[in-house]
Amino acid sequence: MTMELCERPERPGAGLRAAAEHVDVPEGYKVEVLGGTIYVTPAPTPLHNLAVEIVYDQLRDALRDGRRPHAGSSVAPEPEPGEPEASEYAIPDLMVVDRKELLRPRPILPAAVVDAAVEVVSPSTPRKDREVLPEVYARWGIPLYIVIDPRCGAVAVHSGLVEGEFRLKSAYRFSEAVPLPPPLEGITVDTSELPRYPGHWG
Repeated sequence: MTMELCERPERPGAGLRAAAEHVDVPEGYKVEVLGGTIYVTPAPTPLHNLAVEIVYDQLRDALRDGRRPHAGSSVAPEPEPGEPEASEYAIPDLMVVDRKELLRPRPILPAAVVDAAVEVVSPSTPRKDREVLPEVYARWGIPLYIVIDPRCGAVAVHSGLVEGEFRLKSAYRFSEAVPLPPPLEGITVDTSELPRYPGHWG
């Protein structure tokens, strides 16, 4: 079950991000702050992780010029002037970044260095993955967002970033080749081995 919380911390001047850091959740749960909401998501299933690994392996073999897929880190937009940190942050299933950015001593990656974000839809978080994150990542300036949905065997590619909005969206079915647009042009994702969640059709 996914919890969507909107808690204000007791300390004056502290934001949702400070509140999220004090949310008591079971081990393995993921906590994110997106658009004024705290999302608490259960640990992913092995099938979900398999889908992530399939895409990770393909990107790892295809990326060049120091880029690499990366999992497990948080990403946040640049903070507003005068703020020590941004109020929002996310933990994508995968990101594409330049390796040198991972060597810098910082706890959270700035969205400005992320070339692409990839999410595999969890049964408990379809709205966040399919509706909330496209708006959030576009607003943060991440130029490419790939959504893999094992519920219905579909892939959506959001691109064409203009003034904080994705202007292009391409849809594919599992088994189809997915050619990636800039900044990952020239790379094609093979979806033929992506697993589907049992009990879902579409």
